[in-house]
Amino acid sequence: MRFRSQLPMQAFRGFCMGAADVVPGVSGGTVALVFGIYATLVAQIRQGARALGQLVRGRPGGFVEELREVEWRFLLPLLLGIGVALLSLASVISHFL
Repeated sequence: MRFRSQLPMQAFRGFCMGAADVVPGVSGGTVALVFGIYATLVAQIRQGARALGQLVRGRPGGFVEELREVEWRFLLPLLLGIGVALLSLASVISHFL
């Protein structure tokens, strides 16, 4: 059950990335680099872009194949954390600016 134990940490990393994105001049990508997940994140984004490319070219079978190659266990908790941070901190940071 190693995967389940990593979910909260991955969501926390995403939250930190989202929190950084809310602050002007700070990049979530920099936070990903600090956490050591930048290369994996870029690889997963690239894989998703390949899938979309297949869909745009009218190859739904290729789209599904490429989509299966995405490491969803890595990406979904990260995206969840980013989303929670953006939704919860965007209004807070506007009061400080």
